[in-house]
Amino acid sequence: GSNTSVQFVIGNSTGVNLGINYPNHYCDTDNPQLVTTCFVSVNAATTPLGNLDILVGVPFEVIDTTKVVSHYAFVKDLGSVWGIAYKRETAQIFTAAFTKRHVGFAEQGPGAIFVTTLGSSDTTTTEFFNLGSVAGVDMHTDLPDSVTANARLDSYDIPAYDAVGKVGIGDLDISDDGQTLWLTNLNNRRLYALDIATKDTVSYPIPNPCNGQSYRPFATKYYRNKVYIGVVCTREDALDKSDTTGLAATVYAFENGTFTQVLSFPLT
Repeated sequence: GSNTSVQFVIGNSTGVNLGINYPNHYCDTDNPQLVTTCFVSVNAATTPLGNLDILVGVPFEVIDTTKVVSHYAFVKDLGSVWGIAYKRETAQIFTAAFTKRHVGFAEQGPGAIFVTTLGSSDTTTTEFFNLGSVAGVDMHTDLPDSVTANARLDSYDIPAYDAVGKVGIGDLDISDDGQTLWLTNLNNRRLYALDIATKDTVSYPIPNPCNGQSYRPFATKYYRNKVYIGVVCTREDALDKSDTTGLAATVYAFENGTFTQVLSFPLT
């Protein structure tokens, strides 16, 4: 077992134990569920094939030949989503709309945040919040109306190609106390704090680290009272598309209304 944080130790001693615990990293099982999203190339808002998997889970100690997949939510519930956050106090999984070519949003559109509540006998998914028009405009066209091979081949969905990373919501995370969702709005490039109880929001403009050139935020991670935001200098505005000068990645730490750069490195 662990001894106290003050110990007198003779050099070359063994069996000197000190346990260090961060309560929010505690898990009451050694085989928790790993949950991820799936993408189905179909118009989620209109397809009758609503029972195709979007949100699934497998045990941490999964073995492929004997795996058991948990089916939490489907096309009709979520459409295209990427960001995931888990509220352990209420066994709820939050997911956020994401622009992916050929994969349609649910009828709630690109600003939707959903909540899937895991029950002992039933699991339900509903819309939790919607950013509305500030998340951008759904640019999908001619989405497949079925999952047949011909339907997928008929989908060009050209406008959505340029909307990836620019419309909808990027990453999503939850505070250690389970009270606030943190998310990146890709359309207006702002960090949002969403109060889970009241659904009030506060947003903050994410800095441009790219000397005024094109930048795209996405990654969002809550860690020990700070929110870390990943930003890429994309150089999408370069006149010469082979010009990679300034192509780089930056990480900001956000705390008490202030963004502080903690990491920056080139992508060339």
